[in-house]
Amino acid sequence: MGGWIGIATTVIGAALLFSLGHPWFGGAALGIAVLQFWSFGIMHNYAYEPVARHMRALDELRKDGFPEADAKMLEAIKPEPNPMLAPNWVTVLNLLATLVGAGLFVVALVLWVMK
Repeated sequence: MGGWIGIATTVIGAALLFSLGHPWFGGAALGIAVLQFWSFGIMHNYAYEPVARHMRALDELRKDGFPEADAKMLEAIKPEPNPMLAPNWVTVLNLLATLVGAGLFVVALVLWVMK
């Protein structure tokens, strides 16, 4: 449930909590959403580093005047994003933030239904 879905549910929970008159819980949910967004961005950057490195190497190859055949050969190699490159501590932080955000979303729904 990580990524955009977790961030969206936490933000929706924050909006519900604010609208129900619980600013402390709403503020906590917004803080958790920011933490989710930040850690998700770090994990994304680490995962896409091989692709970015490949594109930089291709640009350098062309800029340095190598033959176009070499550039075509390098273009044929298509690196894939590797989520395993993200540090474990960021992944755990994102997981915990997502779980807390989901919990706050459930609290917001329960309070909304009980209203």
